[in-house]
Amino acid sequence: MILSNDDDIGRAWLSGLARNPNIPPMLLRRIVDDHRDVLRWPYLDRRVWTGGQFDALADHPDQRVREWLAEALHVTPEQRARLVEDPAIQVLRILALGQDRFVLAVDTWEPPPALPAWAYDRLLEREPSLLPYLRDNPDAPQYVAYEWPQPVEEEDRDPAAYDFPVGPDERIPPVRWAVGTTDPETLRECAHSPHIALRRSVARNRNLPAGLIALLAEDDDFAVRLMLCESHRDVPPEALLRVYLEATTMSHFTLQGHPAFPRTGLARLADSPDPKARALVTRDPDAGTEVIDRLSRDPDPTVRARAAADPRLSFERLGELLDDLSVAAPAAANPRVSQGFMERVVREAAAPGSPSA
Repeated sequence: MILSNDDDIGRAWLSGLARNPNIPPMLLRRIVDDHRDVLRWPYLDRRVWTGGQFDALADHPDQRVREWLAEALHVTPEQRARLVEDPAIQVLRILALGQDRFVLAVDTWEPPPALPAWAYDRLLEREPSLLPYLRDNPDAPQYVAYEWPQPVEEEDRDPAAYDFPVGPDERIPPVRWAVGTTDPETLRECAHSPHIALRRSVARNRNLPAGLIALLAEDDDFAVRLMLCESHRDVPPEALLRVYLEATTMSHFTLQGHPAFPRTGLARLADSPDPKARALVTRDPDAGTEVIDRLSRDPDPTVRARAAADPRLSFERLGELLDDLSVAAPAAANPRVSQGFMERVVREAAAPGSPSA
């Protein structure tokens, strides 16, 4: 099975194997060697990188592969730091620029630093021309030379003065003093204010006490609750779940990575009419094999894909899903896929004359 442009099932298997957390390092290397021109994103967003898997690619002769590693979302800062000695200036530039903060914000609630602090110093030692890149990297604050101007404070800080109409779907700029105030009485007045602008703004205030967080978590305005969830670690888990299910923007991906997002008890959503709710069931450590099997037959493709990648899926059902093109990639990413299957796919997809063939 030589991988070709019309070999959809083979491409799906390789894409899934490139994400599989249990793939042996040398098999991962062989996939990269033979198919790096058609498979890039699986390496960028695979969620588990063992030391051996990272090492198998860190010295790859193709500079593009090392660039992908520098950009990969889930390698550890210590693993990525290995690349500071890379001979290619473009790899060093990527490290100096840091990871895409928008992608990280979508992918995880609190993105970790891309590199240890010492690694930025080493980058500058090796290549002084990287300083402008480091100045734009929020993970390298020791090199940030530009100071952002402080916001101009509004003259009117009286919560009672806010009486202009705002619709529930209307976007409004934050009231800066409400976002930054530390005064307990002002926090209380804003949280209890009938005006959406003040409640939305104070929901972002990091000084909110637990009682006001609980109050705003039940607010009638969706934007108030969304901003609260995006700004605070100790939001009630059920409030997070409610906001997640109501959200229609990319912010709901971020909420799944919130430290307070519920895990246990989500199996109860298996019968929900909302596919976004059913897709959460695989996050529940107590969800049984029978539930996962049922979700693997769900009419919604996202729900089926989540179930296909779940290690609680039976071997029999996993085998069936590997032959189903709609979920073949997540099925191949399932950690229960046998090494024998991995070796066969990599061997049969190898280009003629390659060491993998």
